[in-house]
Amino acid sequence: TFDTTGSETEGSTETGSDKETNSGSHSHDVEYPALFIEATAGTAGGFGMTVGVEIIPGSTSIGSKTRTDTTSDADEDSQDDGTYTAKAEVDDHITFYLEPTYMLNDNFGLYGKLGATHVNIKSLETINVGADSSAYGDKGAWGGMVGAGFKAVHGSGLFLKLEVMKTEYSEIKLKSTSGTKAKNIVAKPEQTAGRIAIGFNF
Repeated sequence: TFDTTGSETEGSTETGSDKETNSGSHSHDVEYPALFIEATAGTAGGFGMTVGVEIIPGSTSIGSKTRTDTTSDADEDSQDDGTYTAKAEVDDHITFYLEPTYMLNDNFGLYGKLGATHVNIKSLETINVGADSSAYGDKGAWGGMVGAGFKAVHGSGLFLKLEVMKTEYSEIKLKSTSGTKAKNIVAKPEQTAGRIAIGFNF
């Protein structure tokens, strides 16, 4: 589940009470695959540590919302009637993590999870309407991740992990690259996930 809150503020050519700010929030559930590789030491019935990297291949949309504006005054200087769609896509999601682990025996263990995440955010909006329109570029964001899980290891080398985790991304700031009034977006996304991982020990 991705949850995002944010706001857009019209900028430099407006002052005081005329400066318009629009705020909103969005929640989006998505299922996605991920690939991981990790190195584990010292977990044969005791404390150990795993170091890993995880990559989410491909890209996914994180939501799309549309609204339509209709002119209320035919004498407006800027006619910006039209349909506005706010949309973004994320790709190149990569996480580096540590898993301090306690193995209850050779087959079952409990672990915590700490990591750092980086993701690219592509702006796919359709809001270029009228002289006061705005368009935004792309942005990268870092995040911090915490979690916990249960690990089961088979003698053949196969293992299974069940985990829950939460990632809070850094505040994302975007500035419009078009229009007569500068606009600024500030967004704060976070992710909560439940996961099943299957691997093989070499």
